Amino acid sequence: AAGAPAAGSTSETPLQRHLLEELLPPLLTSGGAAGSTELLRRHWPAQPFALMRGMARVYRDAPQSAPQLLELAQSLGKLNPDPLEQLLQLSDHAFTLHLATLAQRKELLQFGPWLAAKLKVGADEQQHQQHSFAQACLAFLREGLARRFEASADDASAPSVDTAAALFRELTSAQLPEALALEVRELCAQ
Repeated sequence: AAGAPAAGSTSETPLQRHLLEELLPPLLTSGGAAGSTELLRRHWPAQPFALMRGMARVYRDAPQSAPQLLELAQSLGKLNPDPLEQLLQLSDHAFTLHLATLAQRKELLQFGPWLAAKLKVGADEQQHQQHSFAQACLAFLREGLARRFEASADDASAPSVDTAAALFRELTSAQLPEALALEVRELCAQ
């Protein structure tokens, strides 16, 4: 809403947060019904964080919605800030990893360089974020590889061979704490 505090800002009220969390997910999953995409496109510049938070919530409630959420980000077009770029910066690592792998399949993203940048150690305050991302990568690999072995080889929710290779390559070259590095080596050995 025009004039409302930005979602995620210190001035966002609990009521505003609650309303956005309840109202946005149905709008985000409406599949373009009754002009919803145009409405979202108009509100993206003013409230990108609210829409991204809503998309992450939709994903947490229904991970199978990731392809539709990527389509929505694409349908928003080239806005400022760029919807896909912004979504891939969220700290909801399971969501961003799934979205990134789908974007890679559609040739919207160079997965290896994106992954390397996310795993790169920055300042001390960023190390926790980097390590939690590495842990999310390991969980993504474990779950995805298990799905690949349990389901058919063309299971779209499982990481492709290229994606798994990029994840292993970047995780093994990242500067990780010894315990995480050991987990990576053990998973590679399986």
